[in-house]
This record gives sequence, structure tokens and C-alpha cells, in this order.
Amino acid sequence: MPIQKLDHSPYDYEFNVRGKHVTTNLHFLNKILKRMLKGYSPIICICGGQRNGKSFIAVWISYLVMKAFSKRIDWNKNAVYDPIETTRKITSLSEEIFMLDEASSSFHKREWFKRINIAFSKIIITQGRKTLCYIFVSPFVNDIDKSFTKHFDFIVRVQTRGNIKVFKVMKRFDSMLENRTTYQIHQDDVKVFMKDVPKKLWEDYNDFSNKEKDRIERLLTQEFKVRNAEEKIKDIKSVLRSV
Repeated sequence: MPIQKLDHSPYDYEFNVRGKHVTTNLHFLNKILKRMLKGYSPIICICGGQRNGKSFIAVWISYLVMKAFSKRIDWNKNAVYDPIETTRKITSLSEEIFMLDEASSSFHKREWFKRINIAFSKIIITQGRKTLCYIFVSPFVNDIDKSFTKHFDFIVRVQTRGNIKVFKVMKRFDSMLENRTTYQIHQDDVKVFMKDVPKKLWEDYNDFSNKEKDRIERLLTQEFKVRNAEEKIKDIKSVLRSV
């Protein structure tokens, strides 16, 4: 896949994917698209502090990948907030992005990690044959099971709002054939501006995000009420048995 360095342009690079020209300042996009064109599914982890704009960076990368493959983003299809929905949504996708955002961490922590592990199990199983670009957005990377994080290909660290550093995760196979992360190679140091993402796409994502957060909140409230009711029933039964 030809990559051209642009000297007289506000962008640094131009990619040519099946006749589609994509201009960007993101050099590691070349590595993402190359892997997808070869039939592999790269996994990108976007991490950083709260309110630093991780989701915005995820939307930006999603936009560039989908644009390269001449596809439009449908957030109801290409993104989830509840990890458990991963098992249902990724079955129909190919040569697209699939973004798993962090908002479902509003679940009880134990419940959230149970769901995220189920999601990653599905992602790892399909990684070599679905030709998707998986984007995982979370500040809790260190808490994710190492059997999953070792599959990450790139880590995008959001330093401050709009400022990112990109690292390629280098791996090796030891004598026991156990894949272990050894070190990270610095790839990009980029400033991202609001104008880099189409306004309508960002607005659509916020609408999707708010609806999902409201839905999860209702789910949590309902679950709490059910658990509360069950606890009350248990209390009543214990009192009756003691009489």
C-alpha cells in the first residue's frame, strides 16, 4: 500500500487504499490499514485520564479507517458501551472498525470486568478472520487480564486533550511459545483538532453515547431494585423460619 510523504500540505502523509486517497498526520494508520488488507484485525487501546478526550480520539481514528475503506460509520453497529453486546454486533462486520468504549465501567466493577473478559474472548477468537480494527477505550488497562492485553497491537496515550502519543506494542515468543509483551516503540506524537473530525459524526457519537449511558443507568437502577426486593424477601423468609 503506497504511502507518500507530503511536503506542501497541512497533512504529513497520504495513503492510497484501493484507489481511495486518505491524508492524515497519523503515520501508524499505514500499519493499521496494511494489517487489515492482509486479513488481520489490529487491536488499538486508547488510554488516558478522565475527561481528556479519549472517545474523541477513538472517533477520529475510526473515521480515518472507515474512510480508507469507503465505508460510513453507524455507531449503533460499530460501537458498544456494554461489552456483552460485542458478541452480537461483531458477527456481521468486515473491513470496518469496532469500538468498545469505557462507559460501561459504570457497572459494578466486578460485573464490568466479567463482561469485558467475555467481550475480549470473542474479539481474540475472531481477530484473525473478521478483518476488523478493534478500538478499546479505557483508563483501566492495567486491570484487564494480561491474557488479553498481550494481543494489543498499538497503545494510544492521550496526554492532554487533543495531544496523543502512539506506541507499537512489540512482542516475542519465548521457548514455551508464550506470547509476552516486551517493550513499546514510539510511533507518533500528534496534536488533534476538533476540525479533524466531521462535526456531524462527533454529534452523532455524542447522541449515541448519551442514549447508551441513559440505558445503562436504567439497567443499573432496575437491577438494584430487583436485588433490593430479593434481599427483602430473604429477610422475611429468615424471620418466618425463626418463628
